[in-house]
Amino acid sequence: MKSGEKVRFRMGVIGPKSPPQHHEKLFDDLQEVDAGPTPQQEIALGDLQREARSVLERWQAIPEKIAAVNAQLEAAGLEPIKVR
Repeated sequence: MKSGEKVRFRMGVIGPKSPPQHHEKLFDDLQEVDAGPTPQQEIALGDLQREARSVLERWQAIPEKIAAVNAQLEAAGLEPIKVR
């Protein structure tokens, strides 16, 4: 997130412009018609799936990163990060 960028809270998710406006528009467009997605929408959906996988992988890596930081904190005699 860039300095000064606003953060939105939505459905328990915290992040810059969560979810991105183009994702909302894509889903709105898909819901408005009674037809299959256009080729452009299919490409956008593929992009969204790849992006979602990337976000999920980064999210799943957080506990390992916190453990590494906690080891450094404890080695320095500091209080570890507590996650609920």
